[in-house]
Amino acid sequence: LRAAHRLAASYEWDHHVSRGRAAGMADRDIAALAGPVEAVAEQDRPFARAVDELAAGARLRPATAADLAARVGKKGMLDVMATVGFYTTLAYLVNSCDTPLDPAIAAELADRPLGAG
Repeated sequence: LRAAHRLAASYEWDHHVSRGRAAGMADRDIAALAGPVEAVAEQDRPFARAVDELAAGARLRPATAADLAARVGKKGMLDVMATVGFYTTLAYLVNSCDTPLDPAIAAELADRPLGAG
């Protein structure tokens, strides 16, 4: 969600709103991922910070790397970076190709826009 927001990839954002809800995320927590890091749920802040740092400078600050490694291990930290990289590449593709939103996702979000409960 954070990568989709940072990259203005509405296709990714909308799909992950649906997936986030299906995984039990509250709309307020989903919406917060499009705001300042301080507004993001505490457990998600290190990941949002990592996305921001990777998007802005293509690297993690040492404090962020250490925080992630402490939370998810070094392999997990590498997985975070790889995932952000993958979704960055996907954003290039869906944005450049004007990929239309899947009809089922469009219908879901039309019936229940983010923040509507």
